[in-house]
Amino acid sequence: MNYGVIDIGSNTIRLVVYNCTINPEGRNVLEQLFSGKETVGLANYAANQTLSHEGIERACSVLLGFQKNLKSLGIQKVSVFATASLRNVSNTQEAVGIIHEKTGFSVNVLSGEEEARLDFAGASYLMPMASGGLVDIGGGSTEFVQFKEKQIINAASMPFGSLSMYRKYVSELLPTAKEYSEIKHHVREALKTLPVPAGSAEGNTLCGIGGSIRACAKLMGDSLKDGAFPAKQTDQILENLSNSKKQILNAILRAAPDRVHTIIPGMIILQTIADYFGYRSIWVSSWGVREGYLLERILPDREAGAN
Repeated sequence: MNYGVIDIGSNTIRLVVYNCTINPEGRNVLEQLFSGKETVGLANYAANQTLSHEGIERACSVLLGFQKNLKSLGIQKVSVFATASLRNVSNTQEAVGIIHEKTGFSVNVLSGEEEARLDFAGASYLMPMASGGLVDIGGGSTEFVQFKEKQIINAASMPFGSLSMYRKYVSELLPTAKEYSEIKHHVREALKTLPVPAGSAEGNTLCGIGGSIRACAKLMGDSLKDGAFPAKQTDQILENLSNSKKQILNAILRAAPDRVHTIIPGMIILQTIADYFGYRSIWVSSWGVREGYLLERILPDREAGAN
């Protein structure tokens, strides 16, 4: 059976179509058939915690475009969810109502903890380690999960991401040394509020989810091995930023031009979290909240309906 999943994020809106089967061991197998992405930057349309009508209309326009893709692919089963893009605004219900009226899509707005748990559900399906940490750096929020023997110990969401940090602290394209310090301080203060003390890493590896971390991995070159890179490598790249902004900018433009303004704030968030808890390696997951949503929210409903 084929399913479409649309993820309305603070920076991008994504459509992914999966073919879902069950292998002889009874395990779900997901094959990605189609992927589409629009960099919308909905966080840029929010002022005073209110998403503007222009932002809502922009989201509707993208969703209507995705509808055409779904129709041409013959996909009838589609689920839509939103994360910080609609969770962190005061007019959530208004936005959800307008989107439904104009597109026919019913949007499920995930809480921060739900997002963190679905991140883990998706990523843990493929991750090689049984214990460790997980971080999902989105445009408007960052989720952190600590897990042991494939079980969640703590799951939390923090109301900042790569795009919101860029908007709050960065005056030009790349952060200055002062702006770098301000972002780092903001993240550390937020981490202190979590029920997970500094230096309490489970295992040595932090699983990284999301476009910011995948873009970061593209900058790693030979440091990326078996899907992972040393956490200290982010320190080196950020240190080089102060020495040669042009060199770093050129590297970003080659690796992830659509994230040229958010990749460094995202990397600062990643570096700060890894340093705070003491993770030595970053394993980059290709699966996350969308796959978790499919596995936990859609496929169980399908199986229940078949009984």
